[in-house]
Amino acid sequence: MLVFDQFEELFTYPQGSVQQLGRQLAEILQMAVPQRVRKMAELFLRAQPELLTDAEEAALESRLDIRIIFAIRSDRLSLLDRLSAHVPQILAQRYELQSLSPAEAREAIDHPAQKDGNFATPPFEYAPAALDTMLAYLTKGGAQPIESFQLQILCQSIEQYVARSGDYYIEPDDVGDPEQVFRDYYDNQIALIQDPVEQLSARRLIEEGLVYEKEQRRLTLFDVQIHESYGISDDLLRRLVDTHLLRAEPNLRGGYTYELSHDTLVTPVLKAKARRIEAETRAAEAEAERRRKAELAEAERQRQAELAEERRKRQRATRYAVIGFLLAAVSIVASIFAVQQSRLAQEAQIRAESAQQTAENSLMELKKKQVDDYLKKADTHQLTGESALELKMLRAALEVDSTRKDLQNRVQELEFKLSQKN
Repeated sequence: MLVFDQFEELFTYPQGSVQQLGRQLAEILQMAVPQRVRKMAELFLRAQPELLTDAEEAALESRLDIRIIFAIRSDRLSLLDRLSAHVPQILAQRYELQSLSPAEAREAIDHPAQKDGNFATPPFEYAPAALDTMLAYLTKGGAQPIESFQLQILCQSIEQYVARSGDYYIEPDDVGDPEQVFRDYYDNQIALIQDPVEQLSARRLIEEGLVYEKEQRRLTLFDVQIHESYGISDDLLRRLVDTHLLRAEPNLRGGYTYELSHDTLVTPVLKAKARRIEAETRAAEAEAERRRKAELAEAERQRQAELAEERRKRQRATRYAVIGFLLAAVSIVASIFAVQQSRLAQEAQIRAESAQQTAENSLMELKKKQVDDYLKKADTHQLTGESALELKMLRAALEVDSTRKDLQNRVQELEFKLSQKN
């Protein structure tokens, strides 16, 4: 017996290859011995007559007792007609593999669990109530037939429970929540992808590309679309198919299309997507808060640097004022000494007055420069809307030069504005 599974993939090959297989099938099904093989045998037997016994030669001439099973998707069944020129009866006997009935599903759940052999667990048994719980979920209360994919995942979770717990009699409580089983199945299979970048790419493909959230149904994508839009390698696609999360279908124009392996996974996938987006949103908000705090810290550092610079400027201005006062004192002493010595006193007085004027001019220039610096900072704070800092700079300028009416008016106006806001 020859069994060809997923036979629809044959028709993705060149037509010449398809017809070559058809001829080979015809040879083994319709002839005792293909003519080309008969000629080869004759050549060998002429050279070595003793090569075959009479019984072996008779067996060679006998028709092969052979059966062939082609497993093919029902929507690809018509493709078999391409082989009918070589195998006319290829569509004569057809069997449809349908969903399981409750009785068939009960047998598929219960009997393998009780088999001895080199399996992951020793034999175990289901309580009748546990089987009823599983079948009620798989049939949606008897309203639909049972898909083997759903049954496989549910039984796999039970076997894993047996391996963990050593409990060999399964009761309803041991079955757990089947919905949770399917959700965990998706999460567990995704977690097997250890590379974080590959795992995120796989999740984006499945959760955003292969499920239409609005209608909660599966979508199909070509392998080229997947490579270009999600950056997923052929190796990762193969692993996703191996875990039964995705199903690959050959395309008659070449390549493959991919879709979620079963409708049962749509809800767990959408729930996982919601959790992922929520986690990504929290991470983005945390990053934004971190950046905001860093910017505030930098602004505070700059403000402290500016205050320190202002203190240094005030200290320099104070030193210059002290120097000026000392120079003035020296000039006074010189003028007193000049009274006692008329000619020298007059010259000394002139020098002292000149020095005093220079000091006063220097002091005035320093005051003006300091006031200008404060006004520049006030204007900057005004542009950025920091009215409190603007008022602070204006008051500092007014402390340096209290005679300026424009400063007094501006301070009053700003104080009035801030009081109105408060």
